[in-house]
Amino acid sequence: MDAHGVYISGSYAYLAGGGGGLRVIDVSSPENPEEVGFYDTPGVAEGVYVSGGLIYVENGGEGLYILRYTGGGEPFYGDVSGNGEITAFDAALILQVVVGILHLGDTE
Repeated sequence: MDAHGVYISGSYAYLAGGGGGLRVIDVSSPENPEEVGFYDTPGVAEGVYVSGGLIYVENGGEGLYILRYTGGGEPFYGDVSGNGEITAFDAALILQVVVGILHLGDTE
């Protein structure tokens, strides 16, 4: 597997695997790493970042994929806030992490 980007958080390593999508590796036992999750992104997964329980995968021309991994299976794509819907609040959460700045409301 070709790793284009790696992010380690806790006992997991998140690998952006180019044409091989996203792989979640349990590294709690460094001498025996184990793949515990996989998400096949279309295109080429080039970078990965983890924050607030969300996995951000930069996927070349296909854009940014936001996934959540809770252990014991595959990461899933979609709702960021956890309310069962994709809303403007989800977009604000994405911007907060990607841009690092969140402003809600009037500037005056």
